[in-house]
Amino acid sequence: MSKNIFFGNGTNKYEDPQDIRSRGFNFQNNNRSHSSNHFAANSQNQNLISNNNPAGFQHGLNSINNNILSSNNNVSSSMSSNNNILKVKNTNHTTTSNSNSMHHNHCSSNNNNNEEWSNEEKEGDTTEVKELKNRMKIVMNKFNNVKREKETLAKENKSLQEEVMTLQSNLRSMIQGFSNNTSSSFPMQNELTVQIAEFYKYDCLDLFFDVLCQELNMKGIIYFYKTTFQRLLDTVNTYLQPSIDAIKTVGCFENLDGPILSVLRKSYQLNYKQMIQKCFNRSCVSSITDEIQNSLKLGGLSSETHTTISQFIQKMGEIIFLTQISDPPLYVDAKLVGSKVQFNSLKHDPFDGFIKSKEECIIILPSVHKGNIPEGEIVSKALVLQSNYEIPG
Repeated sequence: MSKNIFFGNGTNKYEDPQDIRSRGFNFQNNNRSHSSNHFAANSQNQNLISNNNPAGFQHGLNSINNNILSSNNNVSSSMSSNNNILKVKNTNHTTTSNSNSMHHNHCSSNNNNNEEWSNEEKEGDTTEVKELKNRMKIVMNKFNNVKREKETLAKENKSLQEEVMTLQSNLRSMIQGFSNNTSSSFPMQNELTVQIAEFYKYDCLDLFFDVLCQELNMKGIIYFYKTTFQRLLDTVNTYLQPSIDAIKTVGCFENLDGPILSVLRKSYQLNYKQMIQKCFNRSCVSSITDEIQNSLKLGGLSSETHTTISQFIQKMGEIIFLTQISDPPLYVDAKLVGSKVQFNSLKHDPFDGFIKSKEECIIILPSVHKGNIPEGEIVSKALVLQSNYEIPG
C-alpha cells in the first residue's frame, strides 16, 4: 500500500488516508456524545428548577437555552472544522497521488531512457566490433601479402646465392692453388689425405701379412710395392699427358704451369670416375699384375692370388689418380721406396712393430706431399720397417 506525505505539524510524516478518515469520524462521534450529555444535563436542570424553584423557572430556562445554542454552535463549528480537515486531507491525498503518479511516470521515463542508452551502447559496441573485424581482416591480408613476398624473396635470394657461388667457383678455378678442390663430387684434399692413410693402414697391411710375408723376403716386398707405385704413376701420366701436349701445341705454350693447369685439373674432377675406369681398365690392371707375378710368382700363380693382387692394384691406381688431378696436386715420392733412412716420427710411421728414434729403417710405402715437389708439406707419412725386421712366415 502506498504511503502519503502530509505537512501538519511542521514535520514529514507518512500516514494512510483511511486512518485519517477514521480519526475524523471518531472526533464527530465524541462531539455528538458531548452534545447528548449537554441535553441530558439541561433536562435535569429544568426538572430541578421546576421542582425546587418555580419562581426562577423563566430565568433558568433562558440560561439553558443559551447553553444549548452555545453547544450547538460549538458542535457546528467542530463539524465544520472536521470537514475542512477532511477536505485538506483529501486535497493532500490527491496531491500525493498525483506526486506518486508523477514519480511513477518519472521512473518509467528513466527506465525508458536507460533502455534507450543500453540500446545505443549495444549499437555502439556492435559498430566497434565490426570496425575491429574489418581492421583485423585488413591486417591479416597485409600479413599474408608480406608472407608471400618473403617467400618470393627467399627463393630469389637462394637463386642469387647459387649464381654467386658459381661465379666464385669459376673465379677460383682461374687461380692456381687459390682454393682446394671445388667439385661437389670430388673429395676435398683433407678427405683425400684420410683415404690415403686408410689405404696404407688397412689394404697395404692386409696384403703384406696375407700374401707377401708368406713367400717373400725384404727384397721381394720392396720390389712389389716399388714396382706397383711406379707402374701406376706411369699409367696416369701416360693417360693425362696427351691432353697437356695438345694444349701446348695449340696454344704455343712452352709449359702449362699456372691457371691453365688449375682449370684443367678442376675440369678433370667433374668426370674423375669415368676417367679412372678408362685409365685403369681391365687390360691395364692385368698387365701390371702379370708383370709382378712373372717376377714373384706369388700363390703359385693361382687365379685367386691374381684376383687379390689385381683388386689391390685397382684401388691403389684410384688413389694415385686422385692425387694427380687434385688442385693443388699431391706428390707421391715412389722413388724413395726401398731406401734406408733414420726413423723420424715427423716423417715416418712404423709399418709394423715399434721403431726407436734415429733407428735405421727401410721405406716400404712412400710419403705424400702437397705440391709437385718432394719438399712440400707432408700430408701422409711414409711407412717404414726396421732394417733387421724379421718377416713372419
